Amino acid sequence: MTDLAKLLAKLDDANDDLWTQDGEPTLSAASNLAGKRLSRDEVRATGRMRGQARGAEREAAVNHALELAQAELATAAKVAEVAVIERRLKAARVALGESYPKYIRHQAKPSVEDSIRLHLKRTAEHEAAGNVAAPVVTQHQSMLDSLMANGGRRGSAKPRGLLR
Repeated sequence: MTDLAKLLAKLDDANDDLWTQDGEPTLSAASNLAGKRLSRDEVRATGRMRGQARGAEREAAVNHALELAQAELATAAKVAEVAVIERRLKAARVALGESYPKYIRHQAKPSVEDSIRLHLKRTAEHEAAGNVAAPVVTQHQSMLDSLMANGGRRGSAKPRGLLR
């Protein structure tokens, strides 16, 4: 695109004063843009006519059937890909489901007696290591505090203890 063609692309198609009846730019408008006197042949050589969008070329014809067919093929490929992923996921879930009972069989649950023995053993180890805190003696502020702490539980209506 020549410099003159670039300049003429700036002309406003809506302004009637810039165009001849044939649709060509007026010589005065073209000369003003170029900054020099131009001939009609120089203006015609650019190919600029009224009604051409600024810098827009004709769009190529769109083959919608081809585009739809390509989109359908791409969609079918994605559906097939999702199906493969779903099959792999199902196989992984089946393998996990089969392995879980084996895992449970190999995990021996301790009996209640074993749990108690283990707890007593750990408690003895903590006491031997000196990790057990000494009991804290509670100092009550009033007789009512001691009654409520020792007697009634959870706001009982009949508190037991030192009642007179």
